Amino acid sequence: MKQKNRIIQILKNKNLLSLFWIFFYAVFDAGNFFILIRSYPKTVFGEIVFFFTCIAVIDNIMNGYVYYPLIRFSGAAVSDEEKKAVTGSIWLLNILGAVCISLICGILLLIFFPLIRSSIFFNFIIFCPLILLCSIPLNNLKSQLQSQNKFLEMILFQSACNIPYFIFLILNCFFLKLPVNSVFAAYAVSLGLASLAALFSGRSGISLMKNIKKKTMTALHNFGIYSLGSNISSILLRNLPVILIGVILSKLDEALFGIPFKLIAIFSIPLEAAAMVAYNKMLIATAEKDYGRILDIYYRYTGVLLILFIPGLILSCVFAKPIIYIFAGSGYSEVAKCIIIFRLFLLYIIFLTIDRLGGAILNSINRPRYDFIKVTIMLLTNTTGIISVMYIFKTIEPVAVIYILTIAAGMCIGILFVNKYLKLNLGLIFPAGWAEIKRLIQKIKTR
Repeated sequence: MKQKNRIIQILKNKNLLSLFWIFFYAVFDAGNFFILIRSYPKTVFGEIVFFFTCIAVIDNIMNGYVYYPLIRFSGAAVSDEEKKAVTGSIWLLNILGAVCISLICGILLLIFFPLIRSSIFFNFIIFCPLILLCSIPLNNLKSQLQSQNKFLEMILFQSACNIPYFIFLILNCFFLKLPVNSVFAAYAVSLGLASLAALFSGRSGISLMKNIKKKTMTALHNFGIYSLGSNISSILLRNLPVILIGVILSKLDEALFGIPFKLIAIFSIPLEAAAMVAYNKMLIATAEKDYGRILDIYYRYTGVLLILFIPGLILSCVFAKPIIYIFAGSGYSEVAKCIIIFRLFLLYIIFLTIDRLGGAILNSINRPRYDFIKVTIMLLTNTTGIISVMYIFKTIEPVAVIYILTIAAGMCIGILFVNKYLKLNLGLIFPAGWAEIKRLIQKIKTR
């Protein structure tokens, strides 16, 4: 009975469930690439990396304009009527957003077909509208569940997409041997299956479109514009090196850069999970006007992450070659470029941790404009630097250096913006993190 109660307590722990959600998502993502690396040669794999990077950019455009406002306003809504109005309005904004992006893709294809047909963008332009439309019900439901911290249910619905797609990739690797565009088509189909599950569950919120209110639409749109700008800049900042390498250099360079780029996402698992929970807690503190608690949340979460990250980063730096070998095989682990870039990216994680939760503060106190300004400055600096070093050095190692310097500069800018409203003291991060770790250890011992 005591063991059963302990399991129930674990399943109710928001921090652990959010971590498990991000871990679940990242493991399938890494597993997909693990299979794809072994299914296609390096040049084709470079095209796959480019495709899914571009899809990630589009996903985050929709997240910024649609899903972040849903999480922000649904979490702050005090009545059921307000929550219904938010959910219904988000459905309309989502459909309009997907239609606009699909029209842009169609127009580009019609006007520039000969140019696009022979470029690395072709499969992305073809499949992007289908992927967007197939994902609407699933993403709407996941955003609602996230605003309620129902991470276990998010995992169940996401499984309806991830598991069939992973099975297809295994079958394709060993038996089917289909061309690369089949990989993209199967991804769209798997999203469609999960969206059907969301619709049939009756919880996607599509029936709430009758509750749309002009006031709610305006509020969501205004927040979404700044959040969209910040999110576009942020995702471009994160993925721009991959896109530019595919356009300016070669598919082989794309593949060599893509391996450490995907590996470093493992460290983003606990970071994104912590940011997800911390942001929801900050929203509650903002609603209660308890700004001291916002800072306390920032110090504790950032401190715990950094204390846990640093030993793992050091070990990963020492064992970089075996790690790359396990993930991608000798074809990549024997290439010095891969190892150098992976080691450089480990430093990037330190700066990203401090910056990521700082951005959560600005959004939670309803100051997304400053996060947008910060990320835009970083994006412009990063773009200029990356294009310059690629044309000057014609190799990918300097790209990683520019990437790290940009996130370090952005971290400093973000701290300055937060200090306009809340006095942030970085010296409190490690003491607060260590105190939180000791508190958690003591809590476990007393159970």
